[in-house]
Amino acid sequence: MTGRGPYLAGAACAGVAVAFLGYRVGWMPLTWHGPLARGFEIGSAALLATSWQLLRRSERSQAPVALALLAALVGLVVAGVAARWLAPPLPALPLRVYELPGFSISLPAAPVTTRDQDYSAGRVELDDIADLGAKITLRWEPGELLDDAALQLAASTVIDVSGGGSRTSVVERWQGPGGAEVATVIIDVPRGRLWGSLVMCGERQISLFSGDHRTMGELHRRILPTIVCRPDPALEAQAQQMPWTIALPKGWGSVEPKLKGQVELINGAQVLLLRRSARVIDRDSLRKTLQSTFTASGMQVTVGEGTGEFMPLLGSLEGESTVGWVWPIACELGSVVLIALTTEPASADELAALARTKGRCLARGETPPPWPTDGP
Repeated sequence: MTGRGPYLAGAACAGVAVAFLGYRVGWMPLTWHGPLARGFEIGSAALLATSWQLLRRSERSQAPVALALLAALVGLVVAGVAARWLAPPLPALPLRVYELPGFSISLPAAPVTTRDQDYSAGRVELDDIADLGAKITLRWEPGELLDDAALQLAASTVIDVSGGGSRTSVVERWQGPGGAEVATVIIDVPRGRLWGSLVMCGERQISLFSGDHRTMGELHRRILPTIVCRPDPALEAQAQQMPWTIALPKGWGSVEPKLKGQVELINGAQVLLLRRSARVIDRDSLRKTLQSTFTASGMQVTVGEGTGEFMPLLGSLEGESTVGWVWPIACELGSVVLIALTTEPASADELAALARTKGRCLARGETPPPWPTDGP
């Protein structure tokens, strides 16, 4: 390279290096990691060194300063465009369609840590999106659309599970599938902010939670309208069925559940609550979620860790002493959270023995027996 070439090349390299370094440090957060982040860092250093060598060996008089500045500007612009194309910020990430049971949604490409394909209930988790530590959790299960007060309660639960801290939350209306308004709760948590939206798809409730990065809200807003619901009439009825059943003695009866996807069985002071859940149940997360739900609802009930199958419950409900337990049950067709409530420890032990000996998972294709209609 002769004449003014090395001088202009050095100026262009300087522009490219400044663009890469500025994009890495100024545009992308310092928490950005992974091969691309290291590539920008190493590339910036190498280009700066190359630029210095070229400029040092060249005669400044070989090219006008204005031309050198133009070369640097061209390098800066081209490298900036290339950097954004190679590593787009979270709000601009390309989305691809995920086909899930009975619906589809467009999400960014990221490591999938959990993926369940059951029609009735399931969960998909995208972790460390774009090497920025951002996360998306998508869940579906039988349920109903929550009002703003229930969303605020859910927000308190999420905050407690994530480690406590500020309980600031607000509900906004964002554009969802088909242009419909979707209630979206924005929750301040110790590590930043979470965004959560609920969409109904037939008899199922689809919840979308995004967080762990300050710009995830913009990406969440792009994802929400991409949900396309295609309920299967044959599977909709099955979505309401429990994958677990229990043969109860005379005296037990079922009552109208307060929530879809839930069964309430009563025998005097003894109560069994069954709630269908996503297939994967983490005991520690379940305990924290139940504890925060009880607390947010004003119930003085403590959920213990337990050492076996059951997690103990102890406290009071409506002024009466309450004991019981929680048993997460994993079946082939899904998972169930079984909660027992009663007034005496001996009665709680009786319910535990009843659940162990008379409860069972349903086989695939088995018609579930009807719940008892007797009762006090």
